Amino acid sequence: MGVAVSNDSGVTWTDFFVRPPLAFQSDVEGDPMTAYDDRTGTLWVGAISFASNGGVFVARKVTGQPAFEPSVMAKITSAADKGWMAAGSGPGNPNATNVYIAYKQGVLRSTDMGNTWTGPVFLAQGIGFLPRVGPNGEVYVAEWHCRAFSGKSAYTSLERMTKFLAICPALRDCSDCSGIAGLIE
Repeated sequence: MGVAVSNDSGVTWTDFFVRPPLAFQSDVEGDPMTAYDDRTGTLWVGAISFASNGGVFVARKVTGQPAFEPSVMAKITSAADKGWMAAGSGPGNPNATNVYIAYKQGVLRSTDMGNTWTGPVFLAQGIGFLPRVGPNGEVYVAEWHCRAFSGKSAYTSLERMTKFLAICPALRDCSDCSGIAGLIE
């Protein structure tokens, strides 16, 4: 996956090529995603390797580093699709950084700047889950539902419904989060 980074408001750009670890590389890699944490100056990029032993991979670049660190596999699976990423403070801990990847199998979480990942925590059937982190570390996921017409998928504005699912917004009482508590604990 090609990535271009600018450190001077877009005046100049540096190109990078990010791939999954060698054992997980494929002829088909796509669905790129990015997340940036302005508190730490860290940029994460990721994508999906569509190899039979592929899955979701992520690389990290810290401000001042000349290149991205080697990518890691966030999840090895042959069924990954449509990933989106977000980063922000940890729940109740503004000095911690959590990174989230939402994709069709659920939400992955890293509490160590993207070195290791847990999950997925299943949210719902579908594709197109967009995570965002609130100011106190709460995680929100926008979900895009699609319906099928005449045997083919229809991604039209008439069938697009967006709703926000707060994943344990109180961050203390997860009794009503039906299985999502493991994501933030």
